Amino acid sequence: MPRILAVNPDVGKLRYVLADGDRSGQLKLLSLGDREVAASAAETVAGIRSLVAELKCERARLLLLVSRGAVDSATFQVPPATAEELPELVRNLALREIPAINDATLLDFIAYPAGADGAQTISGMSLVPEAQQLVEEVLKSSGKTTVRIPVSTHPLRRFAAADMLPDAELPAGTSAMVICVGREFAELTVVFHGLPHTSRRIRLSAGGSAAELCRFLGAEIQRTMLAVRGSAFAAIPLTQFVLTGNKELLPDLQQLLEAHFDATVQIVSVEALLAAPPEGETAAAVSAGDYSGLIAAVSEELRQLPAAVDFASPRKPVVRARFSLKLVVAVLVGLLFAGATFWTVRADFVALDEEQQRLQERLGELNELLGDTEERRQLAAYLSNWEKNRISWPDELRDLTSRIPSSPAIVIQQLSVSPAGAGSAVATFSGVATPPEQISAMENRLRDEWHSIRIPGIREQLVGRNLTAGFQATLTIRRRDISEYEFAPQNSVSVSEPGGAGK
Repeated sequence: MPRILAVNPDVGKLRYVLADGDRSGQLKLLSLGDREVAASAAETVAGIRSLVAELKCERARLLLLVSRGAVDSATFQVPPATAEELPELVRNLALREIPAINDATLLDFIAYPAGADGAQTISGMSLVPEAQQLVEEVLKSSGKTTVRIPVSTHPLRRFAAADMLPDAELPAGTSAMVICVGREFAELTVVFHGLPHTSRRIRLSAGGSAAELCRFLGAEIQRTMLAVRGSAFAAIPLTQFVLTGNKELLPDLQQLLEAHFDATVQIVSVEALLAAPPEGETAAAVSAGDYSGLIAAVSEELRQLPAAVDFASPRKPVVRARFSLKLVVAVLVGLLFAGATFWTVRADFVALDEEQQRLQERLGELNELLGDTEERRQLAAYLSNWEKNRISWPDELRDLTSRIPSSPAIVIQQLSVSPAGAGSAVATFSGVATPPEQISAMENRLRDEWHSIRIPGIREQLVGRNLTAGFQATLTIRRRDISEYEFAPQNSVSVSEPGGAGK
């Protein structure tokens, strides 16, 4: 297996990792480090060439990780489309959703699993002009066949893979947030179905204590979760945090997240991707977390996992084939064949006219029958539609009261319910939570495939020595069959006629 050189040019530094793999898929770390480079694309390319020559890895595969800050993105919905139609459809929508891009801009996208109606959520991503110039220079000097260009935060999904979480595998239909902490930056990636759908890069203040950095990261994580809840991925529950990187900060950050969020928090060591533990300065650099994203990118490449986004080979619209001489000849032959067979089939038209006359008479009889049964069919349709859209409110209210934490944790002060279209309703309620964390617990317990909850505002206040929070919530309820309720009755009961005995 060829060697792999992963580099990440960012903020005047060129960080790199050189490695190759063993038969088990684990990587053997050969070298890592960083060097100062100028911010221009030409100087960065010259620095990469110098690095390749110094490490003597001219035949190595090159992974150029683009910083998340150099990528513009937009999330939007597309109607059902085939794999060939999707790139052209995405580019047309991205030209409207992402500012300052044109037909020459490098654009790639992540397509998430389609919903029940076939529509897909798309994350379109394009490079800012400075980053695109760097990418074009690298591709020009290296060749596309030996280069991959992913986003630096996307390979962090490797730490949320099933083989990295044997004790806390991610449940189906949920998402996990991977948090990689380094000395200068922290990178966050939310992973769903193995695909990154939200990612950020956060600069850390130099010289801050561990407690201060953990509090700062906790606030940024909360902001990220609020942003996810307000996006197209609001219905996807986040059930797990995966921490990696700086070993000095991870235990304190784990305690903070476990205290504030109702989710599993697990620490995954970067060394789990290595075939042998590093030594000396290399071990210190790995433990600090600055090279975790590069190591994860090399691990994905060794396992031949396709990059979520690759600006070296972005998906492009299929070029439509033009009319050729063979196609023109085929059309002419078809026209000649149609003309030759016209007189042959003309005799059949008389028989078809007679059959049409008979069918018209039959159609008149059926129309008369439809007119006689119109009222009964409308009544049957009304009853069927009413039964299809009816919500079993006793079962629904019983289900809601079993999910909402009991008093004094949650006290509901006002509740109103109104219809919201066929088979759905909207419940608006307000209340008080003690402590405020009970609001998050209630939100997680209420959200499922039949309920969508939104809490636009929370007001905290100190009552005596207790911290309470007032809230208003809007709950969208969708109809479901009575048998799908948790407390659905197992035996049916019939009521007897007046004067008779019931079963």
